[in-house]
Amino acid sequence: MNNILNKTITYLGERKVLTTSFLFFAFSYLQAQSWQAMADFPSTERDDGLSFVIGNKAFCGTGYETGWTETGDFFSFDFSTLQWTPIASLPSGMERQYAAGFSAYNFGYVFGGVKTGVFLNDLWQYNSELNLWTQQASLPSVGRSGSASFVLNGIAYVIGGKNSTEEAIDEVWAYDIQLNTWVQKNNLAFGSRFRASGVALNNKGYLIFGRDENNQYHNELYEYNPTTDSWIELSEFPSDGRMHSSLHAVGNKLLVLAGIDSNANYYNDMWSFNRDSLLWEEYEPIPSFGRKGGMSFSNGIDVFYTTGINQENIRLKESWRSINPVGINTSLSCLDLRVYPNPVRDFLILEIQAYASNEVCHYRIYDAFGRQITSGKLLFWKTELDLNELEAGVYLLRLERNGCHRTHKLVKQ
Repeated sequence: MNNILNKTITYLGERKVLTTSFLFFAFSYLQAQSWQAMADFPSTERDDGLSFVIGNKAFCGTGYETGWTETGDFFSFDFSTLQWTPIASLPSGMERQYAAGFSAYNFGYVFGGVKTGVFLNDLWQYNSELNLWTQQASLPSVGRSGSASFVLNGIAYVIGGKNSTEEAIDEVWAYDIQLNTWVQKNNLAFGSRFRASGVALNNKGYLIFGRDENNQYHNELYEYNPTTDSWIELSEFPSDGRMHSSLHAVGNKLLVLAGIDSNANYYNDMWSFNRDSLLWEEYEPIPSFGRKGGMSFSNGIDVFYTTGINQENIRLKESWRSINPVGINTSLSCLDLRVYPNPVRDFLILEIQAYASNEVCHYRIYDAFGRQITSGKLLFWKTELDLNELEAGVYLLRLERNGCHRTHKLVKQ
């Protein structure tokens, strides 16, 4: 097994202490993670596509295919069956690469990108129930490609990128999904970024890597506070700067995959950053080529990676699954939570099976736009939630217990 000696980097202010541990990390390496080859992406080989997740499915599309052509086709990937299914493509003429993808509850979004040298500022919304694309309000600024994105409380943040005149930009824009409006936020205080990677975790946004306007590759990890519209630097990645990587939130950790550095080295590695301990840990790499620009997504436990381009400029369509890389408890006792009745009129009953008196289960309810409506703790094996004040409609109920979570589509009558 390659690279079995995992490495941990501890950051203490300005001090950086490198430690190694063979037995402990080798054990967790073997027990918590393995890679599994999945069915190939069911279309042409490509790089620089995008993905977003809605419920129990990931949606992947766009990108630059073999033959130097932009694409607009899309496919869903079912986390339960591990199967690909074709869905509606973007409208004809809307093909692109380097677009940003994000989602809020039952809607997915495609923003910007580039097509035959034209930089785009348009926004397309995907309705997964109707299998329908609808154009939304365009960004009230110049088109751009290679932006990072994340969603916090129903607001999508589109960060950096490049346009027709600048190799990298430092702008941050916020898109209100309910109001279908854009507002410009403070520019990045740490400079411009093209093809950085972003993700949301616990009501904060995170950004890593990217190339600036001077062609410098960065390895800093930043945290965004939407309340103060400000960024802080948390850490540095324990290797060279990169771009074209993927960033995910799993448990309380951020996972970084693949990418390319300034010396044109292509990577197949995966690292985690623990937001609580500020530790970096290296995991088992993808058992295949180093690559950049693939489409990667997560169901909150496993991490998936498909397509991309390798060091020989060969575009790929192979797909891989990292099974529970951070070791989240997925036992029955962790996930055995009953929720009824559904649909619900007044009181929703939540039952914790095999309840222990010293444990706490958290719940959160989100509306159709991804905004948190209410939250709380379940301290007993059976709890009634009074939902009489909620308007009729569709909601998302998220339950968290013992370090894992599950979500339910909730219908209020």
